[in-house]
Amino acid sequence: MTSRDAAATVLTRSSIVLRSSTMTSKLKTSLRILPVALMIAGFGASALPAGATGYHCPPAGDAHVTIDAPVQTSTTVNASADGGTATASSNGGSNNTASAGGFFFGGTAEAGNGGPATADASGGSVSIGTVSGGNNTGATIDVDDTTGGSFGGDASVDINAPVQTDTTVTASADGGTASASSNGGSNNTASAGGFFFGGTAEAGNGSEATADASGGTVSIGAVYGGNNSGAMIDVDDTKGGTSCGYYVSYAPYAPLAPSGKASVHVDAPVHTSTTVTASADGGTASASSNGGSNNTASAGGFFGGGTAQAGNGGPATADASGGSVSIGTVSGGNNTGATIDVDDTYGGSYGGSASVDINAPVNTDTTVNASADGGTATASSDGGSDNSADAGFGGTAQAGNGGPASADASGGTVTIGSVDGGDNTGATITVDETEG
Repeated sequence: MTSRDAAATVLTRSSIVLRSSTMTSKLKTSLRILPVALMIAGFGASALPAGATGYHCPPAGDAHVTIDAPVQTSTTVNASADGGTATASSNGGSNNTASAGGFFFGGTAEAGNGGPATADASGGSVSIGTVSGGNNTGATIDVDDTTGGSFGGDASVDINAPVQTDTTVTASADGGTASASSNGGSNNTASAGGFFFGGTAEAGNGSEATADASGGTVSIGAVYGGNNSGAMIDVDDTKGGTSCGYYVSYAPYAPLAPSGKASVHVDAPVHTSTTVTASADGGTASASSNGGSNNTASAGGFFGGGTAQAGNGGPATADASGGSVSIGTVSGGNNTGATIDVDDTYGGSYGGSASVDINAPVNTDTTVNASADGGTATASSDGGSDNSADAGFGGTAQAGNGGPASADASGGTVTIGSVDGGDNTGATITVDETEG
């Protein structure tokens, strides 16, 4: 065998030895990895394999931030100058006799005549300057990162920061109730005759009766209930805790406990209510000056008759006043919603939920009620019945005549300046990433 053949033989044997060593090494490695792989495959579907040691994670702590910071303003003005109740009575009597006769000239005779009666029930006139219940600003809230504890702790931020403004102005100067009565009496006799010339005779005459029921005139300056701003809210990152696993001594862990939830709830509405109610309505007025019944008046004279009146009603006036409302500027608008900035919201790893719930409406109610309605006015000045008047030769005789009667029921005139309930701006909301 040549030397070349011997070398070839040695080389061939070395290659065999080298290949054998390589295969042996791979086999040993496979034998070491196989149990671990089988354990990992079975661990995901069952509990610890036989002989393994491990432990459950401790309970995770939750992180909660709760903020209650409402701004509530209530401004109420109630003013009244309403009329009350007034009653005046000056009735004439009944079954009266009056005689003022003279030999030459007759005088003046009056019997059962009612006198003037006046009822007012005053009240009235309300003056209110500027009423300002607005220009309010909500809370400024800054929340840093909120993170649930490791191994599944929840993280939540709950903020309640509404801005509510109620401005109410109520003013009234309504008329009241006024009654005036000046009725003449009944069955009266008056004689003022003279032998030559008759005088003046009156019997059962009613006189003037006036009822007013006043009230009236309301003046309100500017009413400001608006220009309110919502809260300034800044919430940094909110993160739920990561789920824990079931740790073993020789294998990685598989997640078993639920992941932490992350939730952000913000309630920051802006509610503005501005209400102005003013009235100067007329009230109820009654005036009566009725003449009496069955009266006789005689003012006769031989040469010339005088003046005779029997059962005559006098003038009656009823007004029921009220009226005139003046309201300046009413501003309930120019409101701005909350400014809300929510940074990233993450649920914990392995399926933790993430939610952001924001309620931030802007609600503006502006109401103006004004009335200066007329009331009820009644005036009566009726003449009486079955009366006799004799004024002799060429005189003047009156019997059962009604006088002038006037009823008004006033009210009227409402003046309102500008009413501003608009120019409102909704909330400014920025929400960064929300990931479950």
